[in-house]
Amino acid sequence: MKTIKKQPFNDIHLELKESTDGKWIVEINRCQDVRKNRTSQQMTLREWLIHYIDKKKAAYSRGTIMGYISIMKILEKYGDSILLKSVDKEYCKGFIDFISQPIESRYGGKRDLSASSIYRYYEIFSSIINAAVRAKLLEKNPLQDIERSEKPHRVESRRHFLSIEEVQKLINTSAKREDVKQAFLFSCFCGLRWSDISQIRWKDIEENNGRVYANIVMKKNKEPLYLPLNEPCRRFMPKKMSVSNGEDFVFKTLPTCQTANYVIRNWADSAGITKKVSFHVARHTFATISLTLGADIYTTSKLLGHSNIMVTQVYAKVVNKKKNEVVDLFNTVF
Repeated sequence: MKTIKKQPFNDIHLELKESTDGKWIVEINRCQDVRKNRTSQQMTLREWLIHYIDKKKAAYSRGTIMGYISIMKILEKYGDSILLKSVDKEYCKGFIDFISQPIESRYGGKRDLSASSIYRYYEIFSSIINAAVRAKLLEKNPLQDIERSEKPHRVESRRHFLSIEEVQKLINTSAKREDVKQAFLFSCFCGLRWSDISQIRWKDIEENNGRVYANIVMKKNKEPLYLPLNEPCRRFMPKKMSVSNGEDFVFKTLPTCQTANYVIRNWADSAGITKKVSFHVARHTFATISLTLGADIYTTSKLLGHSNIMVTQVYAKVVNKKKNEVVDLFNTVF
């Protein structure tokens, strides 16, 4: 069995960058010509993958494209010269086995991929094959013929979140950077990601029938979101300067996300919060507090911009677990 030598992220990013400088342009153009001139009987898996990435790179986020680039590197080692029409159940089972084996570490020795990484690679591979089915290059996705027990399973990631009391502690504690504090608390009360908050402009803030809304297209999934902003949320929005125009960023002085997370960790420590807090914890906090306060899961899902309510159900499980813990406290008293 071959082993996968995981490529450093920076190298993958460099190759993606070089694709705009000409290194991959030749191969992309060649594969586009192949796509036009060959029948589905002649196309290789690699040719389809390059064509698919090129077609989607404008619509998908950088992180999503990096996932496809990673799969391309893995398939190179597993065997991507196979004809697309020959991708069958056995090939797919072999791929699952391949990504489930220990991989060579760039620091020496071997290590296992995490269950979440294995599932992520499986999920991307399946989406590539499904795209080929939609393009009528394959009759069906052969992964459907594999037993569920033989497939990687989604691992529920642990959701760190703050309680209402902890959010109040942060409000009452000063941070090294006021702009980071404002953005974090803004997210706690509306659930927007860093990628959206750092890019939101004044033209995206609208008033309608006495309510204020953020009208944006989410950066991660390119889905539109018309989000009502509550009073605490508006309280932590920067004030619009009289000289500002609609193109100005609302949070225009924010540092990088890495720097913001450093500020947030120190801020949380100063507030006496021992949890591991990053900017994304604010989004988790909004979701869990919303459900705790009685919001239904469907509405919460829409506020978060989730396309699949199954993602939101993770937060519901967290809330139910906390309810169980509270009820069980009675067992120690009576």
